[in-house]
Order: sequence, then C-alpha cells, then structure tokens
Amino acid sequence: IRWVQLPFAGIDVYAKRLAPHAERGVVFTSSKGAFAQPVAEHALMLALAALRVLPVRLRADEWGRHAGRSLYGANVVVVGAGGIAIEFLRLLEPFGCTTTVVRRRAGEVPGADRTLTIDRLDEALPEADVVMLAAAATDETRHLIDAERLRAMKPTAVLVNIARGPLVDTEA
Repeated sequence: IRWVQLPFAGIDVYAKRLAPHAERGVVFTSSKGAFAQPVAEHALMLALAALRVLPVRLRADEWGRHAGRSLYGANVVVVGAGGIAIEFLRLLEPFGCTTTVVRRRAGEVPGADRTLTIDRLDEALPEADVVMLAAAATDETRHLIDAERLRAMKPTAVLVNIARGPLVDTEA
C-alpha cells in the first residue's frame, strides 16, 4: 500500500497510529475541505440559534422578552483559516459582520476584515459577539479556550466550536 485516502477531515485521533506507516513511505490524505459547506452552514445555524436564544424560545408557551440578539453588524472572530472558515466568512457577508480571522501564519484571509496570528487571540476576544472555532486539534490548540479566555469574552458572547472538542477546556 502506497496511498490511503481517509474518509474524514480530522485525523488527529489517528496521527500517532499512522506515523510509523508514513515513515515507511505510505502517503495518507484526508478529506480536508470536502465538508466545508455543510459544516460552515452548521456553524452559522449554531451561532444564530444561540444569539436568538432558540432553546429558551422553543420551550416558551407565551410571548416574552426572549428576543435575543441579531447577527447583523456583529463582531465575529473565527479561529482557523481553512475551508470551513472561508466558507463561514462567505455565509456571513449578508449580515454585515466585522470579521477577524485568527490563524497560525500571518497574511490576509479572503473575506476577513482583519487577520491576526494566534499569539494575538487575546486582542480579539473582548470585542467578539461570536467566536467560531474551526482550527485543527493539535498540542498547541488544546484548551485554547480556557477559563481565562472565557472570562475575557463578553458575558453575551457566543462560542461555537465546530472544531475538535479539545480546543475548549470544558471544565473551565
């Protein structure tokens, strides 16, 4: 076997098991990007549902004060700059959001109002209405969102994690 096409995008769970085979010359490719549209659409749905307090509204049995907040004009921070992030930025265009992409490397990202490197994430969090995580799960991104960063966010901010679970310290 010289090449293995994996049917999913995230291979972090399998990386250590695949490494010895890769060292022998087997090439592994993932489906990175293949699911960008449906996952970005899902992220948009989650952001809208959280902003509009959908869980509360679904249980309501009378008109109340649960109007929620709008995505229009919101400040959105996207962590990651792959296919899902790019598609998510495209989906945000009609809402007139101010968008910041936070990524490992410097350089502009199409569709983003500004791009910051990951070491500047803390600059972007306090002003965010929505933080969407779409970064790879690596040792560097493990618990990227911890208690300190959660405290740095507005109490009304929405965190959407469509990346791998370990990016968020759920105990925090």
